[in-house]
Amino acid sequence: MNKRLLMLAVPVLAGLILVGCDQKSDTPATPAAPKTPAAQATPAAQATDAVTNSAKTATDTAKTAASNSTREAQNLLDQVTQNIKDNKMQLAESALTKLEGMKASLPADWAPRIDQARGAFDAAKKAASMLPGGAR
Repeated sequence: MNKRLLMLAVPVLAGLILVGCDQKSDTPATPAAPKTPAAQATPAAQATDAVTNSAKTATDTAKTAASNSTREAQNLLDQVTQNIKDNKMQLAESALTKLEGMKASLPADWAPRIDQARGAFDAAKKAASMLPGGAR
């Protein structure tokens, strides 16, 4: 009986040993590297990013303001033209004065347009003054 018991016990023990070897240990063989954020920015990098974002925002704001100024200038120029056609010289002069006040803040290609509108206004005003009844 001892032989039989031994013959049965050996495979069972060998199986337990093999199963025990397949299990992973609770402690790793090599220590894991400490976990750090993948992209932890330094204060200098954060400051650079803040300056870059600020500059981009300022540029976008300036572009928007320039676009709004250009749009307003176009509206005033259209008003001047329409008021001259309608012989509404006071309204034309008022819009033209506003437009001339904006000249410095507009792109350089606007100066000739504004000068041309002034010339057209002056010519129309002079022509209206020569008509019987004078300028309105």
